[in-house]
This record gives sequence, structure tokens and C-alpha cells, in this order.
Amino acid sequence: MLRRLRPLVRPDTVLRWHRDLLARRHAAGPDPSAPGRPRTVHSIRALVLRLARENPSWGYRRIHGELLVFGIKVAASTVWEDPARGRDRPGAGARPRHLGRPPAFAG
Repeated sequence: MLRRLRPLVRPDTVLRWHRDLLARRHAAGPDPSAPGRPRTVHSIRALVLRLARENPSWGYRRIHGELLVFGIKVAASTVWEDPARGRDRPGAGARPRHLGRPPAFAG
């Protein structure tokens, strides 16, 4: 049987097919149209915003801890990277001038 197929397909061709198959398998991820991490579910994002708005003294660590108590497993970065969260808080993003310096040298 192999002797009859021999003139049809050369070994170089079979090796090229194999290389192409491996390249296609590893080049394309699960869905090439949507690279990166999946987006956070809207209800979880809304809950993070609600907790931040109702508890302005809480930081991202406390909010993340409360989400874990509720049984919602998200990364802490999901809480601190939420772009809408910083807009509601006064002074969000403002850094104290004395941060990193002793109080005597602040100013």
C-alpha cells in the first residue's frame, strides 16, 4: 500500500504539512478575535462600585475582602483597576506631598 502512495506524496511534503499543522495549532488561541482576559461580569462591577460609593473609607483591599466573604472570587486588581471607581471619590488619584519623605522635609 505504501509503495503505491510513494509517488503521490514526498517525505518533504508530509513534513511541511506537519509543520504547518503545528504552527496553526499554536498560533491561534481559543478565540483570536477576543485576545486577553475576559471582561468582568457587569453585576460584579456594579457591586464593586456600590460598595465603594456606600463605604468611601474602604480601600480596594477591604472591598476585595468583602467580595470574598460574599463568595465572589475576583482578583484584587479587578477592584483597584476599575476606572469608574475613582471618579466618585473626592481626591482620588491625589497623592500627598509628604509621601515617602519625613514630615520635617515635607513642603
